[in-house]
Amino acid sequence: MRLFPGLLLCLLPLPGLAAPSQDWSAALAADGLARTEAALSALAAPTPDDRFALGGVRFLRGIEQALQLRWQLGAVEEIAPLPILRLDLPLNRAPEPMRASLVAEIFGGALAQMALAETTLAAIPEGADIGLTIRLEDLWFDITGDGQRGIGEDLLPLALDNFTMPWSEPGGLTSTSIRFDSADVFWLRAYGQLISGLSSFVLAFDPTAATARLMAAADDEQTRLASPNPSAIDEFDVSGWVDKAAIAILALRQQPDPALTRQSRAHLMQMVALNRQFWRAVATETDNQAEWIPNARQTAALGFDMPADTDVVWLGVLGELEQLLNGKLLVPHIALPPEAGINIAAWLENPNPLDLVGWVQGMDALPYAERGPMITGTAWTAFEQLVGGRGVLYALLLN
Repeated sequence: MRLFPGLLLCLLPLPGLAAPSQDWSAALAADGLARTEAALSALAAPTPDDRFALGGVRFLRGIEQALQLRWQLGAVEEIAPLPILRLDLPLNRAPEPMRASLVAEIFGGALAQMALAETTLAAIPEGADIGLTIRLEDLWFDITGDGQRGIGEDLLPLALDNFTMPWSEPGGLTSTSIRFDSADVFWLRAYGQLISGLSSFVLAFDPTAATARLMAAADDEQTRLASPNPSAIDEFDVSGWVDKAAIAILALRQQPDPALTRQSRAHLMQMVALNRQFWRAVATETDNQAEWIPNARQTAALGFDMPADTDVVWLGVLGELEQLLNGKLLVPHIALPPEAGINIAAWLENPNPLDLVGWVQGMDALPYAERGPMITGTAWTAFEQLVGGRGVLYALLLN
């Protein structure tokens, strides 16, 4: 799965029309995320726009800190097809020694930062009027950690280079200025819950020990079989995917931490709830000012099309996800009869290892097998048809 480009593009929050204390977009362009976060945190009487800005900056700081850690250790190429790990970063010619705990550090930090962003955004008063304009070209990640805006650190090129966008035609970006409003508070909070759910799941299968095992084996091999010539596997696997797959398989064979799988489920459930609040808020909007995700009467500032009834159909997809997480829908398995399936909620509550052989063959899946209604994918099929076969792109956009 790919990280939704909007996750990288989004930013970031007394009733009334209180404006932001200053042009935070310009501040981000000049000072970056860390210094802008400090300035926002120091405000004695922040407006709702200021609070939204602070929540958004803290959300993006979670990504920035992960990218900084990767760069420091020289992990600049795609590590895995997961958020944060799949981006290619600028080259570091003098990295620090690699640590086996890199992935756990990345997702542990992201989990903590998303919690901070959620606390900030959830504190925005109900019904607050928000209108925070952010220019995408002002956003950048201080990947090298030197406080200076360098080559390869601008958010917009980074996103466009790494992700396909949901426009009807290539080059469809018509504007880079977005006015985030009160509905978008729910959208950003939902995305924070998605990242938190993913982070908790990865940490439940902490790959540190598996990574350390492969690193030690590599060091030992180099010591015992020193040779100036690459091995056949080195020539075949230039990007290291064999080692990466081995780490993933070994990590998944571990007993996962039940507290973290339960936490992952709770975050995903909250993501669904916040999405519903988002679409309810979007439906009531009557303006049409540089909209992030528009309703049927509005236009998206970035120029992509939003088909009619997107909200209804997408909420149908999320409804099926919720039923899956609640155990009301089961997942079919080839080793089970048609009327039986796997209760994902039961697994998340009391998980066993995800050993590839045991789960594909079915013996490890049996403790979670039940009879009941199955998830059919009908809602997803309807969504795919609605958006012209670009379901994954729109799913990443809508969260």
